[in-house]
Amino acid sequence: DPNTIWRFINSENADRGIVYDPVPNLAGVPILGLIAEGFSAGGYIVLPPGGDQGDVVPMTSSVAVYGPENPEMDIGIQNIDVADGSGFRTGSAHQSPNYKRKIHDLLDQIPDGGVLDTSGFIDGSMCHASDLCHSASACEAESYFSSVARC
Repeated sequence: DPNTIWRFINSENADRGIVYDPVPNLAGVPILGLIAEGFSAGGYIVLPPGGDQGDVVPMTSSVAVYGPENPEMDIGIQNIDVADGSGFRTGSAHQSPNYKRKIHDLLDQIPDGGVLDTSGFIDGSMCHASDLCHSASACEAESYFSSVARC
């Protein structure tokens, strides 16, 4: 729908689990209480997780999509990419070159006349909620004591 504004939200694999670009997500972190529960600023496309250089790990051609009828992401402060030693105060997930690399890598995998696969993250991808995962995959912790969860 050309009348809908869509946002991209970058994600990365971290030692503590999946982390997201802080800028489009700070209002949705419950501890900050900046917005009302259920608020939606519009639809968003969550780019698949990867490394701090904008690569996609594991390699995939699919993204997770939330339409404008969905509320903002329900994430905790542990899922925000903050200064991570990359030299950036906001963490590497916020850096434009990392967004650009992922978007170009995804675009390169779409055949001429094709469309972007919006079915969610593939099995083995880090996640924080099952609705990010492809088909009926569940987002589950690697172990009972782990903060890392995967589709």
